[in-house]
Order: sequence, then structure tokens, then C-alpha cells
Amino acid sequence: MPRTKKSRKIVELICAPDAKNKKKLICEEPVVGVSRSASDIEQDSTSEVELASRPSVVIGAINIGTRPIKEYFATRWGQHYHPRLPHGGKHLIADILMAAAIVGLVGWNLFFWLADKPRSSDLELQISSQSKQGQLNQPISFRVLYNNDSEDDLQDVSIFLRPSSGLKVIEVKGVDFSVENQGVKIGSLLSGEVGDFEVVTKPINFGHQNLRVVAQWQNEKGKAGEAVNVAPVDISKPQLSFKAFARYYSPEGDQIGRGPLPPKIGETTKYQVYWILENGPYGFENIVATGTLADNVSWTGFTPLGSDDLMYDSLTRKLTWKPSKVKTSLNLSPSQGAIFEVALRPDSWQKGQLAPLLMDVKISGKEQLTGITLKVEVEDITTALVGDKKAEGKGVVTE
Repeated sequence: MPRTKKSRKIVELICAPDAKNKKKLICEEPVVGVSRSASDIEQDSTSEVELASRPSVVIGAINIGTRPIKEYFATRWGQHYHPRLPHGGKHLIADILMAAAIVGLVGWNLFFWLADKPRSSDLELQISSQSKQGQLNQPISFRVLYNNDSEDDLQDVSIFLRPSSGLKVIEVKGVDFSVENQGVKIGSLLSGEVGDFEVVTKPINFGHQNLRVVAQWQNEKGKAGEAVNVAPVDISKPQLSFKAFARYYSPEGDQIGRGPLPPKIGETTKYQVYWILENGPYGFENIVATGTLADNVSWTGFTPLGSDDLMYDSLTRKLTWKPSKVKTSLNLSPSQGAIFEVALRPDSWQKGQLAPLLMDVKISGKEQLTGITLKVEVEDITTALVGDKKAEGKGVVTE
């Protein structure tokens, strides 16, 4: 068989330096119909290098940013969580549960914060209360204002009342109110139309309360909408504000006491004791205030105020004040205060000391609206005469 001679094909190549290694050439055959030069090949090589380097740059940035976190958890793992440690597993579980509890509390608070935050919508909904403070069982009125602020008419508009557990809706004025679903049916609301109504509530518990209003509707395109707003109110607790103190000089500066000041051993100094009840906005009944005379103190029987309601037991040395029903007023009247006189004759062992005048002073009373009985104890009354500016610094017993 005759041997044939192989033909050789000469191909022209286009070459350019490799962007990664300048000593290396990258060559390719020209494609028919496509014009490429060596600079094109070099540019492609450079682009490949840039693309290959980009992931490493991103990963490097991520590693640098997360390095402190990784180091923190690596250290904590070695110190607290490692299985070789006596309680490593328990410590890890406890910290996971604690972290889950924190996340849950944050999420729970965020949920209620968003629920209380007014939401913007086509319908503007406002609510305000007549006062930020209220009293138990005393009506509080809220004004609800609604306004179709959109260009579309709204259909099936309803406003629902959602009072907190310490408020009870007793009346809604100006609209038809459904007690069953606590809602007000407005119906259609034209663009730009406004309206309002009054909600009367009764506080049935103390503390922070609020009335939330929720409006729901549909616009002309059939899309449902909702608006929410909230008005807070604080319901104050009844308090017995009772003051007990002694004076040598009247508030006007007149001398009402008798005897040496400062008091002297073996000599008699007379003081007037004030019992004042400032009950605030609540009325009280069955009020009883008591106190016991201290050693070396005697009852003189002089009572400039409240003599009909004041009694003294010489055996127990105990004073009892039972005023008639106290009205809701801050003005001093015979039924809201008592003034009586006591006499101090110090012994030698009281030298250099403040002498007590009245001890174990307390008061109790029943609030009329709530039926709650309150009790208040005050500090012992001494010759310090707190509040008597003219007698300041003259309470220590001398020879």
C-alpha cells in the first residue's frame, strides 16, 4: 500500500500576555467574520482576573466585619459551653433560653407599640378625652372625630370602641351604637365628609387606662381599609392626706404657746397640736384619728378647733378624733381639722434632746365611692416643731 504524505495546515494565531502571569502568552485562533486583536485578548484576561478577585474581596470584608463576633463566641464557647466543662451543656441551654426570652419580650412590646400607634389611611380618625386624669366611678367623656381625607367615597364605614379592662362604655351620644359589638355604623362617607360623636365611659379600675377606636371601611375600588387611634387616661387612687404637727407660733407669727422656749427641765411649756385632713378629690366617712401622749406630756383640755369630735382618755392617755363625713374640699373646716393643746414638763434625762409630744399617730377612713378603707401613719410629733419658722432651733431641752 503506497504511503501517503500528510499535509500540514498553517494557522495564524493571535496572542497576548496573560494578565496573571506576564511571562505567559494566551493565544487563540481568529474566527471567520470576527475581527479581534491582541489588545482584545489581553482585556478579556484582565476582566477574568478582576471577576475572580471580586469574591475574595467580599469574603474578606465579611470576615473582617464578623471577626469580633467570631472571637467573642469562640472565647465564650471555651470558657462556658465546651462539653469538657462540668456544666457546659446546661450553661449553653440556659443562655439560649434567656436569649429567646429577651427576643420574645422585645417582639411582644414591639407588637403592642405598633398596635397603639395611629395608622395613616384614607380616613383620618382622632380621639381625645376631656381630661388626662380621672376618678373611679366618675364619668369620663371622649370625643371621636372622623374625616374622609381621600378623593374616593367610602362605603360600609364602622367605628368600633375597644376600651381597656378598667373602662366601661356606658353611653354613646349622637350616633346609633350597638352594645353587642361595641360599634358605631356610619355607612357611606363622601369624600371630604367629617363627623364626630361622644363616648361616655366609667372607670372601674385604677391606673393607666385607654380607649382605642378602630375604623373599618371599603373604598370605591373595593379595597378594605382600617384606622386606629388611642386616647389614654390615668385613674388616680383615693388618698388620705393627713398632716400632724405642733406649733409654738401661729402661721401668721403670733405666739400661741406658753412657757419657756426652748423647753427647760422642770418647767412647763405648752404647744398647740394640729391634725389636718386634706382628702383631695375623694370623700371619706368613718374617719378615726388617734395618738398617745408621750411621757412628761399632759392634756390641758384646751381645743381651739374640733372640740366636739375630739376625745381624751385619761387612763390610756390616748386622743381620738372622729370627724363627721369629710366632703371633697381642700378648705379647712371643723369637720376636717382639730387643734388641741398639750403641756410638756421635761425631766433631767431629757436634757440635750428633742422631747416627744405625741406618739403612734394614725388615721383611717372609708372612701365613699369605692368602699376602700385607707390607713395612714405619721411620724411622732416632737419639740422640733417642723414648719414653725419662728421656733426653728429651739426644740432641744435645756437646764
